[in-house]
Parts: sequence; C-alpha cells; structure tokens
Amino acid sequence: MALASAARVSELHSFTINDQHFRKEQRGIRLLPNMQFLAKTQTLNKPWEPVFIPKFENYATDPNDLLLCPCRALLAYIKRTEVLRKSQRLFVTYQKNHHVEASKNSIARWIVNTVKYAYEHADTDTLQFVRAHDTRKLSTSWALFNGLSSQEILRAAHWSNETTFTSYYLKDVPDLESRFAKAAILHTANRRQKKY
Repeated sequence: MALASAARVSELHSFTINDQHFRKEQRGIRLLPNMQFLAKTQTLNKPWEPVFIPKFENYATDPNDLLLCPCRALLAYIKRTEVLRKSQRLFVTYQKNHHVEASKNSIARWIVNTVKYAYEHADTDTLQFVRAHDTRKLSTSWALFNGLSSQEILRAAHWSNETTFTSYYLKDVPDLESRFAKAAILHTANRRQKKY
C-alpha cells in the first residue's frame, strides 16, 4: 500500500474498510478519505482526492508480477484479519487480545520491518537505516524514472508543486544513478573474473 499509493503513514492510518470509504471496482480498489482526517497538505480549497490502487492483472501477465499486486495483498489482508477485526480502520493489530486499530507507529514499524526483510532476502546489501517515509521517496522516484509525468506524481503524492518533490525526495538521485551503473557493470565484471 505504501509503495502503490505514495501515502504518508498518517494517510495509511486514516483508511477504513467501511463501504463509504473502501470501494472495490473492476480495475482496482478506491480508498476515499475519512472525513475526520486532515492531511498534512490539505487545505479548505483543495479537497483530499481518493487513492486508487490498480489490479495488476489489468497490466501484467507474468505470474510473478501478479503475486506483487497490492490489491491482491490488500484483499488477502482484509480476509485474514476479518475474525480479528474490532475496528473499521483498514489496518488492525494482530497480537493476541489486542485486535484494535493499528497506531501510526505500528504501521511505520510494519513498513520498516517489511523493507528490511525484503533487503535481507534479496541479492543486495541490507540497508543500514530504514524509515517508513522512505517508501514515499522510492515510489515517487521510481514512478518518475519509469516515465510518469511530474503532474501525475504530484497528484498521487498530494503535493501542490514540484519544489517539495525535487528538494526532498529526489535528493539522492545522482547517487542512485551512479549506483545503478556501478552495479550493472561492476557486478557483471566481478562475476566474469570469478569464473576465470
């Protein structure tokens, strides 16, 4: 959800599963804002837009890609937490006797633990320091590098102008670009040397 939506932890915390705010559609899931929630960048003249999470089956054909579908994961999560659920909030705790809405800190911790787990089980170095907010930086940067227009990114991330995005979220892009080239070329060269 964090990667698919570029949502802040506070936004993820505000989502609910009631019919007014959680809509299953043919192309995905639409999460409408909880009217009691006031987003960090929300103003009276700029209403909060719904978050749309697309189904990957409409875009991907590789079975491995379909396993990464955020809609699939979200619906599975809701089904598995159904018997535990004592709250209409989307995210609930799963510890015994504490099946209440997850706090912002719990959601942030889940994101950090998931990112750490992914790095530990990938063929890459483990990150030394991970913050939940880093998913916002990664998702918006990846979207930009994969051809999404800056206007679409600003709308999805609920930013009013590009200054925030370019000043804070693309801060390490030159380093990321050089890391890619180094990894692509040097990793291949190192493998060849080991073979000979």
